[in-house]
Amino acid sequence: MITRFGPFEHSTNSNEFGVTLMSDLHLGASDTDEARIKRELDQAKANGSLILINGDWAELIVHGDRKRYVSSLPTEDVAVAPAQVDKYIDKAAAFLKPYAKYIGLIGSGNHETAIQKYHGIDPTRHLIDKLGGKIVHGGYTGGVVLSFHRKGADRPSGVQTFKIWYHHGFGGSAPVTKGVIDYSRIASYVEDADVVWMGHAHQRTLTQSVSQRFPRQGSEFVHKSVWSLRTSHYKKYNEVQVDKEGYYRPDWNRERGAAPAPSGGATLWLKVTDHEIKSTFHLED
Repeated sequence: MITRFGPFEHSTNSNEFGVTLMSDLHLGASDTDEARIKRELDQAKANGSLILINGDWAELIVHGDRKRYVSSLPTEDVAVAPAQVDKYIDKAAAFLKPYAKYIGLIGSGNHETAIQKYHGIDPTRHLIDKLGGKIVHGGYTGGVVLSFHRKGADRPSGVQTFKIWYHHGFGGSAPVTKGVIDYSRIASYVEDADVVWMGHAHQRTLTQSVSQRFPRQGSEFVHKSVWSLRTSHYKKYNEVQVDKEGYYRPDWNRERGAAPAPSGGATLWLKVTDHEIKSTFHLED
């Protein structure tokens, strides 16, 4: 599915537009750094940036998940799964509501699709319903096209586009390769994207490559820069998790021997002129 935003108007002078890219918020988990998430969302709101969320927006580990469930996450009872899902959705909706005006798309990650598969509930749809507005359900993968129109110019001659292909992600955490191999696989079937964006692996990487293709006319190859971005998590992985009495609480990430990794999302800045769109990224500290 392709979602289109715009056209955003710009003047003959260059204008900058911000797009905040986030994934793996895991709202509702006891080890989620909500202050970090709020800081990034507050900055996006202050900048007037478009916010895109690429799945795993809630923890959504419920009773019955024998691999990861801990009875104190997020409640101390063992309520039936649908009731627990409702609590996750309500918490996420309350947390994200102040930013709903700026959120353009919320996708599903493996935590959301697991609930769909085993409990018949689409958490992302219910979250969007609670947030209201015109937020798009982005699914697990899709495309975003941002269009920009120069004020006073005729259409379509005055319209430029910037394309983001996204996929929540697949496979493990890839502590050695950082998931770079995944982009090589994707490059074999995704064409014309300006950004290829994934999450899921709880790693953060940003690389830029240049593709080359034959022109429709003329004798010079056409070159195109492509960003490969992986946004990371918002977990407090460097802190040992304890229960209310101060005893060690089972920690799936530590038990599997996962190494600490940078956290946070990224802001894409687009500088639009009459003839081109220049893109830069800022990785959130």
